[in-house]
Amino acid sequence: REANRTNHKTRLSCGTVEVDLVIRDGYITDCCFGGDFIGNLPVSSISEALIGVRYEARALRQRLLPLNVKAYFEGVEVDELLELLLSSTPLS
Repeated sequence: REANRTNHKTRLSCGTVEVDLVIRDGYITDCCFGGDFIGNLPVSSISEALIGVRYEARALRQRLLPLNVKAYFEGVEVDELLELLLSSTPLS
């Protein structure tokens, strides 16, 4: 089955955050964050944590809750990051 690629960029309290996702059969197979934002920990840890997670609000929220999202994206709450992930638009 073919993978779907999505991308979204938004302004959060920490700065501009962009996320690229690859979704195959409803699961995240690749995740990459970029942009111009403030954070104390490398976002690659969050990217790695999201690989293999079902691309739906409940599963994503459950995976993000134990992580200290504010340490990766200064001042950003789990629900804000979740909104960014779920608002990603398909790339052609």
